Amino acid sequence: MARTMNETARRILQAASLRGSLDCVFNIELNVSDEAPIIGQSIEVSWCIDSESECNVNMSLLVNGVVKYDSLAPHGQMVIDILVEQQFEVQMVCEQTQSAIVSVTPEVVVPQITSFNICKGQRSINLNDEVTVEWLTADATRAKLIVDYGEPSMFEIELPAPEGTLTLNQLDLGDHNFRLQSFSIHEEVSERAFSELSRSLTIKEPIPELTNIVYSRNVDIQQKVEVRWQSQFSNEVILKWADGEEYLAVNGHISIKMNQVGEFPMTLTAVGDGGEVHKNLLINVTSLPIEIEFETTKTEIELGQCIEVKWRLLGAIEHAKIVLNEIEYHAIDTLAGSLTLTPIENSTLTLIAYCLDGSEHKQSISISIIPFQL
Repeated sequence: MARTMNETARRILQAASLRGSLDCVFNIELNVSDEAPIIGQSIEVSWCIDSESECNVNMSLLVNGVVKYDSLAPHGQMVIDILVEQQFEVQMVCEQTQSAIVSVTPEVVVPQITSFNICKGQRSINLNDEVTVEWLTADATRAKLIVDYGEPSMFEIELPAPEGTLTLNQLDLGDHNFRLQSFSIHEEVSERAFSELSRSLTIKEPIPELTNIVYSRNVDIQQKVEVRWQSQFSNEVILKWADGEEYLAVNGHISIKMNQVGEFPMTLTAVGDGGEVHKNLLINVTSLPIEIEFETTKTEIELGQCIEVKWRLLGAIEHAKIVLNEIEYHAIDTLAGSLTLTPIENSTLTLIAYCLDGSEHKQSISISIIPFQL
């Protein structure tokens, strides 16, 4: 709809110049059919110059300060395509320059980014995790994703649609900047037909994990504690004893013999490129009552006969031995066993058990040699 300059854009200039005895008075009108068209549309520009005197003038139409059309008729119009912001000026030159100006600001479709998420809004993920990109735009004809993680490490992806989901794999360690750019149908004619939004994401080495830890929380002295676990993202796993001694695990397993009574805190530590993780363990070691069974098949034998002695040990025993007539005869390295011997005189066999608490427990057997009978 055409608008008159009296409504919105008309500039009426009355100029008077004295040239000898002749006065020159001009009325200049400049009109546009639409001061805010959609970019790419056409508008009509019209002008009219009324003069109350006869003067030789030159009329020109300027667009953005540049003469586009010269030697115009006093009345006229033309159709012009609007691709950028434009200022129209009708200029009349007599003894002095007079003009009327009207500006046209086209409406540009500016795309909107209504949603843009990286990994559901997470700030950081582990190396080798998938990177999910979700976006939603309005009034956009296309979109582009730029991933920047330090010069010159940058790549661009033309997104398949103005909205959607994309999965990226095997991105490098470090800080990444994701920029979503959207463009409207006017991107080729206006810089305003563009919008951008950024998101940041850090890709880091994963923190080690220790799971499925299994161990005996209560054991008897001299028993072994078996600790088993599963680990991820670790280079090594260490079990640290309460006194500071460390045991390096092999294949998710550690076995430690418990030689003391009491409660013993331990720390299982997984060490990886992404840091360390610690799990605390507590082992309760108890002591069984000391029990010694020491017996023989015969206590009276003839000279030259053999006897068999048997033993069974229970409790917190560190080691034991058999003494024959106060002379060490046999070192015991099993909790249960037997021994065959041939005494040559009346003898005393004594089993001595040395306990972990420093005490000793003894049990003796007397063997008598009886005269040989015909």
